[in-house]
Amino acid sequence: MSWLNDSVYSIRTAATINLQKLTEVFGAEWAKQTILPEVLAMAAHPNYLYRMTTISALTTMASAVTPQMIKESILPTIVGLISDPVPNIRFSVAKSLETLFPLLKASPETTTIADDEVKPALLQLSEDSDVDVKFFAERALMAS
Repeated sequence: MSWLNDSVYSIRTAATINLQKLTEVFGAEWAKQTILPEVLAMAAHPNYLYRMTTISALTTMASAVTPQMIKESILPTIVGLISDPVPNIRFSVAKSLETLFPLLKASPETTTIADDEVKPALLQLSEDSDVDVKFFAERALMAS
């Protein structure tokens, strides 16, 4: 999946949308076996662009996977980036959590996760030293 690592933003964005479409066509279980492991691994990459791509891909794919997959794979990875040293990563985490919250709330099996994990993460981000991180976290809290 070297095309996910391209330094051109528009290519990375198109790639994440294609991952969502592939997941819709081939199914969540297929994505869990083929796509998710590679995307999740990029969350630990030292280059922040890889981590940004991880957040974008996971957030985009979330609507095409099961709430259980969000709970078990996507949410822990996103929340794991909450203390990233790069402010753009942290505000992307806040934006991602804003998207994940209603997906988790919509399923009886994950509704409590939204309140028990997403809201505390957003509260933590709302106290960030970076003004943009605070803004996106507060916006997400208002939407939740």
